[in-house]
Amino acid sequence: TTGEYTLQTLNAYDSLNGNGGTDTLNVQISSTVTPLSLQNIEVVNVTATSASTLGLANAGQVTNVNANSSSADLVVSGIAAGADLSVSNITAADMDTTFTYATVTGAQSANLAVNNLSQTGADHTAAIVIDGVETINVTASGNASSYVLDADAATTVTLAGDATQNVLFDDGRITSGTLKLTLVDASASTGAVNVTMNNQ
Repeated sequence: TTGEYTLQTLNAYDSLNGNGGTDTLNVQISSTVTPLSLQNIEVVNVTATSASTLGLANAGQVTNVNANSSSADLVVSGIAAGADLSVSNITAADMDTTFTYATVTGAQSANLAVNNLSQTGADHTAAIVIDGVETINVTASGNASSYVLDADAATTVTLAGDATQNVLFDDGRITSGTLKLTLVDASASTGAVNVTMNNQ
């Protein structure tokens, strides 16, 4: 028998409690899963090996969601309002990393860290997707990052950090077909920043 074994380290009936302090959960998934309960766990590091969704509806105390080294499309849903996001070490030009907050208010912002991304394929089929949020603050560190930012409600994007960023905004990636951006501010960046806007 031949085949590839894909590891799933978190399952639907898992109930975990980190108790005191700042607790980190490292997860590798290969399918859709919403664990029964994640209590007192503040940091979730997730890697997808097949197209997967991690549901955090029962993890209201998570403050940081980090997508790292995935090799397939990843959706993280039900994220607690105000949680910080990061994407790192992804080089596939044909996969999305999607973050969805459990609740979104009109003035909500999101903090996104990026490191070592190469996701600007010619067909723009790969992106970091953060919908429903008006302000996105991106900080780049480590190795240079090239990525498409798909943010259907964003009016303001700030770009900071000391690493090079090549950022593409493309109407074709937006469900409504229209970018709402009015400001891209890279004044706080000490690394090189290149911004491309298609069809705006």
